Amino acid sequence: MTPAEAIAEIDRILARRRFASIRAWLASLGIMTPDDSTDIRQILPTLSDAHLDLVRQAPPQEISRDVLIEVARRPTLSGSFAAWCEVGPPADEGPYVLQRWHRWFAGELQAFSWAIVRGEDPREALSVSSQEGKTSLIARWVIWHMATFGQSLGYGTYSGPKAKEFGQAARDIARSREALVVWPHLARAKGDADEEVVDGRRLRDADDNFSIPTRTPGRARNPRLLCVGRGGGLSGYPMAGVVLDDVYKDPEDYRSRASRREVRSWHGGPVSQRVRKRGGGLMGVGTRYGRSDHHALMVEVSGARLINLPLRAGPNDPAGRAPGEYISDRWTPEREAAARVEMGRELSAAALDGEPIPEGGSLWKVSDLSHWYQGDPEIVAKTCERTWLAVDGAETAGGGDWSVIAWWGVRAGKLLKLGQIRQQVELPELIHLVQTEIARRRPNGVLVETKSSGKGLFQTLSRLIPGLIPVNPDRSKAIRYRSALPWWEGGTCLLPEQQHAPWVGAYRDRMLDITGEVEGEVDDEADADTMVILHEQGGGAKAPPDYRAALRGLQRAGGVGTIRP
Repeated sequence: MTPAEAIAEIDRILARRRFASIRAWLASLGIMTPDDSTDIRQILPTLSDAHLDLVRQAPPQEISRDVLIEVARRPTLSGSFAAWCEVGPPADEGPYVLQRWHRWFAGELQAFSWAIVRGEDPREALSVSSQEGKTSLIARWVIWHMATFGQSLGYGTYSGPKAKEFGQAARDIARSREALVVWPHLARAKGDADEEVVDGRRLRDADDNFSIPTRTPGRARNPRLLCVGRGGGLSGYPMAGVVLDDVYKDPEDYRSRASRREVRSWHGGPVSQRVRKRGGGLMGVGTRYGRSDHHALMVEVSGARLINLPLRAGPNDPAGRAPGEYISDRWTPEREAAARVEMGRELSAAALDGEPIPEGGSLWKVSDLSHWYQGDPEIVAKTCERTWLAVDGAETAGGGDWSVIAWWGVRAGKLLKLGQIRQQVELPELIHLVQTEIARRRPNGVLVETKSSGKGLFQTLSRLIPGLIPVNPDRSKAIRYRSALPWWEGGTCLLPEQQHAPWVGAYRDRMLDITGEVEGEVDDEADADTMVILHEQGGGAKAPPDYRAALRGLQRAGGVGTIRP
């Protein structure tokens, strides 16, 4: 029987019935007879990887501890991380019981490891409610990955003390009897005072920064785990992957302007730079508290795959749960009802369901942002009577505010959002982006906000490109947004369908978070869009056409990209 045939056959059998024991399962495969007294451990080396996958999937109470250890220590890694978790380190905590979602998450972590090893640079963001054992599973995974592959990892969470606590737990696992049984090379001769020279620096092991011995004797560098709190640096040695676990402590921490800015700066700076510089994997795991949280940031900035595991399973649950099944057996309908009353509708939708809804004070409603036009925006743009670019510049890159270049068109009395660029860049790069977009889009006018940091941007661009339209807001954001709001409510402003514009989903989420009253809101897109709307309300005067000739001259001199027809 080939592995593929074994998998197919086992899937069919297990779908029909449950087995009383591993022996019964093996007997059904013809590997042994029902009355065979042969030690199962003698049979395991003869099994295919497909068979071992099913050993992992069998109910834990049917598998002896010895069998699990044998499976975990096999050279093949098919299913071995889940088996390693079943071994139960550390022993003094008792058996580590894997519920259905744990087994699924173990599979995700193992796949994440293999993607790192293959050089695929995986990016994942997992949403799951709190207190479900995710951090404990991650602590086991980091040791498994380091011991198996000999690669260093980084771990980040909301505070330094919490990061140290995680490091202590992971270090205890690496020292456990179970770990030494599976990986004898983890035994240390020098004890806890080990020191290692990395990039010319002498590193002494600590609870939040320690190494484990490599499997290969004489290897120059042992794999190391670095655990940091939010804002902490992750540089100093090569890392194969970084896991960010609960970057917000609680809902109050998420609602703090300072905390949200710190997360954006941290992710856009030390975290992203580390991953970009070295390659490797990036995984974010945590509970959602709002539409503009770290999960949304990972999707937009890092291109992460967002996976949501709600409290109760819906159709096509990622973990394979039946519809309505809870994430763990600690939940009951009564407990869920009490939790939702305590949390309130908005927080429970985010934290329990992983589906943040607009907060009550949002300026825009879902219906306002549900007016669509059909077709590819690039093609639709050619049918517009006129088009606009609106530039809202930010002050800094690497975690600061966002710079936005919004592209709009006017057709038959409707305003159509055709596209946008949203990046964290320094002024020289922003100037180049604006030049390039003007050359590509050939708009009828370019609006540039001149308030605050936009003043320097406008002055520099004006010297390069005559004809730009300055916009110096003399009213508050809230007043400007409300002035533009009727155009959204009445269906004058249209958005492209998601199939033609993947950015639309995240854009709508951020717009639905804006109140116009709270300082520090992520409202750069709203600023740029409102410039265009208010300009059209005022008559939509066209910019002088000489900027096009200026751009052609810049293009010939190599200043911007090729002007497209």
